[in-house]
Amino acid sequence: QTFTETDDTVCSDDDGDGDDNAMLGQCGDDATLISAVQGAGFTTPLANQQVVIEGVVTHVAPGLDGFFMQEEAADSDNDPQTSEGVFVYAPGQSATLGSVMRVLATAGENFSQTQVSNVEGMLECGNGTIAATPFELPVSGDAELESLEGMLVASSQSLTITETYNYQSFGELGIASTRLFNPNQLFDPRSPEAEALRQSNARDSLLIDDSSSARNPSPYLPENLTPFNTLRGGDEVRDIEGVMGYGFSRYRVQLTNVPTLVRMNLREEAPILTDADMRVASFNVLNLFNGNGAQGGFPTERGADSYSEYQRQLSKIVNALVAIDADVVGLMEIENDGYGSDSAIAQLVAALNAEMGPETYAYVDASALTNGQGTLGTDAIAVGMIYKPAQVAPSDTPKILDSSNSISDQNGPLFNDRKNRPSLAQAFTHLESGNTFVVDVNHLKSKGSDCGTGDDDLEFGQGNCNLTRTRAAQALSVWLEQTFADMPAIVLGDMNSYAKEDPIQTLLNNGWTDAAVSVLGDEAYSYTFDGQLGTLDYLLVNEEANEWLTDVTEWHINTDELTLLDYNEENKDSSLLNTLVYRASDHDPVIGAFSLPVAQVAGDWDGDGDVDINDIRGLMGAIAAKQTIDMAFDLNGDGVVTMLDIYSLYSLCTRQMCAAE
Repeated sequence: QTFTETDDTVCSDDDGDGDDNAMLGQCGDDATLISAVQGAGFTTPLANQQVVIEGVVTHVAPGLDGFFMQEEAADSDNDPQTSEGVFVYAPGQSATLGSVMRVLATAGENFSQTQVSNVEGMLECGNGTIAATPFELPVSGDAELESLEGMLVASSQSLTITETYNYQSFGELGIASTRLFNPNQLFDPRSPEAEALRQSNARDSLLIDDSSSARNPSPYLPENLTPFNTLRGGDEVRDIEGVMGYGFSRYRVQLTNVPTLVRMNLREEAPILTDADMRVASFNVLNLFNGNGAQGGFPTERGADSYSEYQRQLSKIVNALVAIDADVVGLMEIENDGYGSDSAIAQLVAALNAEMGPETYAYVDASALTNGQGTLGTDAIAVGMIYKPAQVAPSDTPKILDSSNSISDQNGPLFNDRKNRPSLAQAFTHLESGNTFVVDVNHLKSKGSDCGTGDDDLEFGQGNCNLTRTRAAQALSVWLEQTFADMPAIVLGDMNSYAKEDPIQTLLNNGWTDAAVSVLGDEAYSYTFDGQLGTLDYLLVNEEANEWLTDVTEWHINTDELTLLDYNEENKDSSLLNTLVYRASDHDPVIGAFSLPVAQVAGDWDGDGDVDINDIRGLMGAIAAKQTIDMAFDLNGDGVVTMLDIYSLYSLCTRQMCAAE
């Protein structure tokens, strides 16, 4: 946008009464330069002083109760450290876009944005020209953005959408030159590389805003937003123009136009994985609470506020699980209300089976481990596990790790179940291959909780309760090794820890492999916070299970999606309500594919997976021919393979088959 100043400037006051304020003066009289109001620092040097400024109105923003003015080019101080623009806080007063205004007001700061307020007089003095100042990301630092505060700016870059969390609430979108990763996802939190990335991310981060402070505004991007026509993190915006503002500790472009949206991060309708014998998934279902289990009891402590919201939430999660189609799924943030027919996990399985067929899924019932409480631990949410009984069968009773059976030191149990949710493990037999393996599900203490002095790492970004999570990881590794020695094991869950942080590194140092990083690389992600990507959700494998691993994916149906598309009904148009898988939660599911070899069956001489008369004949022939025989066929354990082992083999043989032969 450009404005042209007329040669025959006409001066008039704001109310047309002909009585110009003596302090305001006339159009063209000496005035305080806007650059002097802004100063070369982060705050105005003229705080609380009354000033007269004159400049071009570059943006009228009723939603901010004012307008922006910028000094004409002829009056620029040509100092790159000082801004030529300023916000005029003038609720209820009007200004015309492109007009030259003379304003008498008081200089100051409003939440660190320089402005003039308490307007005592305004004159309209014709119109003028302002060309937008170009900007690019990343910048050299905050000082570069501060030097543009209040000025009309524009970018010709294709900038990536990094942050969508406040789009519904405040019309804000985070942008950067590329997608940003949490430094602790890629580097040791204490390393120079992590610190360098922290600084780099800060220089490469900006908001675009809808020029309004109104809550829950109508979405402006894309045009005619629907559940099928939306934007995602990783998409790009081009042709950004607006005024550089500051608020709520962030620099932001208060838009004067609607940018162009370019879709670069298309949805996947289903997770993309190589074919394999078995799928195992981890899915945080974001407070799936079912009220009293009989369509009432809403709102609950967490989750849906009404039965209709719960139905929509359940449908979104069920649709996602149908598409994931895993043989075992570890669940986090499901209501901790037991295992009866009215429990959240029972009703989730019932809804799944209504979609996929009777008895497609079952759930691990850990009621015997609840010590009469009926719940797994004392938190409102718990971990859970569902599985396909046609594909895998529990080979033992479930087991839990909590404070009672954790290893301890002088400070008590390393696994503290007053903070972490109890860990749930179940051994399964894969029916097709005959292999037995363990799945363990976890939800460690959150980064935002308060675990007391000395339990946090705010300096290096690991958050609160870092020590609690790290101790739990150490206890978990020991418990699994002791309880399921030499068994293939898969650890799932929301660990509330980025990949290079202490809890995950503790597990890796104890022999576990981060499957997502091993397959997808360091830039795997399942969660976004503050515009930075990383993994909080994991599929970890021990050495034995890692031999079966063929593929991993993180299905980005939540992290990249707008909260506008979730199950909630408030503060959105009814046209946005949906049962699509997108924004079923705030964490992305992590899914692993495994190819399992046929398990060796004791006495299976011909390797066909069973023991029959053919194996007896084969072993007898080998003994008679004095062949070297694998000691796996020393079935009676006396150190040699002889005819005595034939009798042991016969006892393994199905009596009907051997008798028939």
